[in-house]
Amino acid sequence: MDRELNQLKTLSKLVERGIGVHHAGLLPIAKEIVEILFADGYLSVVFATKTLAIGINMPARSVMFLNVIEFYGSRKAMSASEYLQMAGRAGRRGKDTEGLAMIFLDPAYTRPPKKEEVREILVS
Repeated sequence: MDRELNQLKTLSKLVERGIGVHHAGLLPIAKEIVEILFADGYLSVVFATKTLAIGINMPARSVMFLNVIEFYGSRKAMSASEYLQMAGRAGRRGKDTEGLAMIFLDPAYTRPPKKEEVREILVS
């Protein structure tokens, strides 16, 4: 019965191609499956929100941010600790010495962060 859920059918098709998705609206079992498959190296790409990075040691070689500005009633730059957790490539220790963290700034998607906001994130 659960196997007939659209969310699981879609995820199954993606996973077969080495692609995962991970977000708060995903069923908990589906999130766990994506985490396990990614940690074991079966997924090449995972499109995720902060739910994947915060508190989980995931072996990401590269990380891309679509935004470093959050809105909780007002504009707020991501904290340095959040950035380090999400870009720090937790789980890669001993596997490689370098990684890549990119901030993709699409003006159609969001206003670029101010220089002071970027400094706060990267220098703190």
